[in-house]
Amino acid sequence: MKIYQTTTWLMIGAMISVSLLSACSLLESPSASARTPEDAIVEAMHDYLDEQGAPLDQVEVTVKQIDGDYARVEIISIDPESPGGWNAFMKREDGGWTTVLSGSGMEKEHVEAAGIPESVWPEGWLIAENGLEPPTGVACPVPTAGNLLLTDKVRGYCLFYPDTHTMVQLESGNTEIVVGEVMNHIDPRVSIYTEELAGRTIEQVVDEFLAGYEGFDIERTDLIVAGEKAILLDGIPGQDFYRKILIAHDDSLYHLAFAPYDESLVDTFPQAEQLYATVMDSFTFTTP
Repeated sequence: MKIYQTTTWLMIGAMISVSLLSACSLLESPSASARTPEDAIVEAMHDYLDEQGAPLDQVEVTVKQIDGDYARVEIISIDPESPGGWNAFMKREDGGWTTVLSGSGMEKEHVEAAGIPESVWPEGWLIAENGLEPPTGVACPVPTAGNLLLTDKVRGYCLFYPDTHTMVQLESGNTEIVVGEVMNHIDPRVSIYTEELAGRTIEQVVDEFLAGYEGFDIERTDLIVAGEKAILLDGIPGQDFYRKILIAHDDSLYHLAFAPYDESLVDTFPQAEQLYATVMDSFTFTTP
């Protein structure tokens, strides 16, 4: 009788264990199904980079756009000794994601030939490279040694920037030209964005801006940039002092902010001057 009872309790215990395992499996299944396409794409890109010998701990992978079976991924180096960034186009095949094209110097023709739909191209084909075919209209200048060409066909401008920097386009539409990663606020950088003038003059916009800095000695200088009226504001306080250029063109206002831009920062000010000169000497309006 005791043997029978022991056997019975073992059978009941086994049944309870199986039930608990089944319950756990049911509880875990939603989390497995909750795995997003972004997760799968990032994992596949990590595998690709690992195969290429890239140090995974020194890059950040961000999914920028997905449309059906195609996606665009941005890879940014977070190694300060080896700054840079590039795009990769991926395609879903047989339930997995494979890399079709990857690099920092892709031309539109190559992407078209690979069958990548325009829906996952960079916005307005905003991409930095040497020798990029300029938009129809005013031709962009040819990059000089040590510089890269940035062409924004949507907002209608192009410019040079030093090859020590990387171009990053934010979801907000702003364009950041930085050293290494976008969170690097120590090395000089330039932030670019546009807004509609909406009937205002450039002087009115500047007056509104300066009203928020009453008591600060901000230098104001009138300029001509790319044949258009511009205003330079110097010594604007922030995390560090920075310089801002505002340019009126058609019914748009172009903002270029250089930071830090401070003569007291002896280690970085020469780099800031070079970045400013390179960008502003080459800034050209094109046909959007």
